[in-house]
Amino acid sequence: MKTSITASMLYDFVQCPHRVTMDLFEDFTKRDPINPFVQLLWEKGNAFEQEVIVKGGTLVLKRFMNELSLRLTLVRS
Repeated sequence: MKTSITASMLYDFVQCPHRVTMDLFEDFTKRDPINPFVQLLWEKGNAFEQEVIVKGGTLVLKRFMNELSLRLTLVRS
C-alpha cells in the first residue's frame, strides 16, 4: 500500500508516534463514530493544507520538518 505523507500525519506523529500506524493499519470498524463537528474540522484542515501546498508549501514544510527534528532530538535526549 502506497501512502503519501500529509501535514496531518506529521502533526499526529509529533503528538503520538503510534497514531499514524494505528490510522493506517488498524481496523476502522473498531473506532467510535466520527462526530460531525470533528468531521467539519478535518475537512477545513484538509482544504487549508491543499491551499498551503498550492501557495508554496515547500517552505512551510521545511519549517515544520526543522521543528519536528528539534522536538524528536529533545525527546530522545
